[in-house]
Amino acid sequence: MLKAMHICKEYRAKSKNGRSRKMVVVNDVSLSFEYGKSYALVGESGSGKSTLARILIGLEKPSQGQILYQGADIACFKKKEQIELRRNCKLVFQDSESALNPRWSVCDSIAEPLVNRRVLDKKQRFRQVGHYLDLVHLSQSYLNKRPHELSGGEQTRVCIARALIAEPKFLILDESVSGLDATIKKQILELILHLRSEIQCAYLFITHDIEDALYISDNIAVMKMVKLLSAQKTSSLLTTCMLIIRGY
Repeated sequence: MLKAMHICKEYRAKSKNGRSRKMVVVNDVSLSFEYGKSYALVGESGSGKSTLARILIGLEKPSQGQILYQGADIACFKKKEQIELRRNCKLVFQDSESALNPRWSVCDSIAEPLVNRRVLDKKQRFRQVGHYLDLVHLSQSYLNKRPHELSGGEQTRVCIARALIAEPKFLILDESVSGLDATIKKQILELILHLRSEIQCAYLFITHDIEDALYISDNIAVMKMVKLLSAQKTSSLLTTCMLIIRGY
């Protein structure tokens, strides 16, 4: 469905002496994602995970390499194809509070993808929002609440519902449980497992915690120092875990 081929990403940054220098944040990463399967991308902070996620769905362009969606290079997509890509590939950002408009109600936030596509009338959109609220285990009483009235876990659930209401084929959750306390974190992980059984698409769960990755996913890729260290089935991950522990 979606394939990353030899992806590199470089930025130009100024050093302390004012000179421009090249900063590599993703270095020669290749990955493939199939519809209906779940994946995890594990790595320490600064390893390039979030940058790679934005490149995968076309929010950033790679310095080198290709992203193929349904066999076509997304760099060659025309406007209509780009819109379709954004609808089919959704990203749930790490900071759920910043991802939500503080002036919008929960109902408005979740309905945004439907409004942008101009599909369904107002009553139909309202029913859809209620359905996806149920899916993320929030009651109808949340419909008129604003982001500041929600806990971190509730904000994350709203962001997941907003992504899923667009019926994507590929969903990326970027450090979605980072910063949550242990109890809420476990609830969100269990929610994601439940959603996988309810909604068919490809899931990519990005985390720095190898235990979360093992719990949530069937296929795991490990990034270290902006490079892909390993990509394999969860059942064969023992060697990779030992490499991480030893710092290789």
